[in-house]
Amino acid sequence: MLIVPERPEWVAGVPDVEVLLDRAPWRFSFILEDGQLDWSYEFRGVTGIKLAPRSAEMTATSLLIASRRDVDIYDDDQGAKSKKPKKVTADANHAEGIGPIRGTFFAFDRDREVLAKLGDTQLVQNFLDENGGVRVYRDGIRVYNYGEPGDDWLGLDLRRVNTPGRNLSRNIIIGAIDLSLAHSQKLQEKTNREGFVENDAYARLQELVLGALSIFEVERKIDKDNIRTLTEKGNDPEIRNISQPLMALRNAAKKHNLSAELDPLIDKAEKNYNEMRDTMLRAGLSGMGLAVVFHEIQQGVRLLFDAIESGGKPETIQVQARELVRMLDGFTELLRKGDRKLHSLKHLIRRVRDLNKIRFRAHNVKLICPALEDNTPDIEREFSFGLMLGALNNLLDNAFYCSKCAGRKAKAPRHARSISISNKS
Repeated sequence: MLIVPERPEWVAGVPDVEVLLDRAPWRFSFILEDGQLDWSYEFRGVTGIKLAPRSAEMTATSLLIASRRDVDIYDDDQGAKSKKPKKVTADANHAEGIGPIRGTFFAFDRDREVLAKLGDTQLVQNFLDENGGVRVYRDGIRVYNYGEPGDDWLGLDLRRVNTPGRNLSRNIIIGAIDLSLAHSQKLQEKTNREGFVENDAYARLQELVLGALSIFEVERKIDKDNIRTLTEKGNDPEIRNISQPLMALRNAAKKHNLSAELDPLIDKAEKNYNEMRDTMLRAGLSGMGLAVVFHEIQQGVRLLFDAIESGGKPETIQVQARELVRMLDGFTELLRKGDRKLHSLKHLIRRVRDLNKIRFRAHNVKLICPALEDNTPDIEREFSFGLMLGALNNLLDNAFYCSKCAGRKAKAPRHARSISISNKS
């Protein structure tokens, strides 16, 4: 609690940290020692929402952690490729050189309707913006910079973008991890005192904490889904598919003072997404797999989010935001079969380029296309624009895959790969 004896009016009406944490609907704590996990979960309820509090706990249980992750053919971190990913049970060896781990997490809900019921909405949001994340302590002494604004040592924000309906991000969680100095000798602090050396012990610490956090996320989702049902949002697919990732982008833009530049583009992206979804429902996906669509949307959102959080140049971030809008607009056009009529081939190729521009940059593949050069005359032909766009996009899918395989086989540097679209008939 902050006390200013000579100026009490400065802090009058400002709740202390404990008061704010008491408003968190969810609390989770755990102790991991000698391969045995004790955890307790508590949903405290939300004032004004008729949902009973709920609690759960387990003692002397095992902790499941994710197997070491791998990349897919698009170089995206997707975890194990097998249909049944290997589950790893953490034992005493996983905590060797780390020692016992204690953790406490408080989670909030930034949905407008729920947040308004917590009281002092702006105060709670500011508190989360400034303090959100997971801090680390050893014998009660904080290890910096874990938990500072801009630090995401557990990769929570990326996990949230990948799975928005379940995972926790830094801007809704306040957490602390407690370690023992005597038993965590393999966690070596950097000489600049900015965190631990990123060795094997540090990687195991991340895995163990994320394993415990996953239990919290599973339990929390039960009550969160019930809240959404009671607030008539439980069956809204946009909550799972696009609204929450775009809200994460808005929050990141606000934090980095980019709202004026990015909010109109994010709004446009959301509008294009809704149009695309409606077209899908009417047209039956026009022969295109839903998984492919959302793979590209997810990739674009993740790249833009990472660019904002890493402090990229505003003009570069704006370019990426516009590319995301054009990509969504391209998917909408892709799903419209349309009538056969005269179309510009240059316009067709530009659209398929815009549709895949994020993928070209993400995988460092260069597009070579003489047909798009200014001095190349345009050609008009009669065809269905949506069907032809889909055909070209499928060809690019195959080209990306073949380029990837050829690069691995020849051990060629990624920047050396290129895809060519010839203007020869």
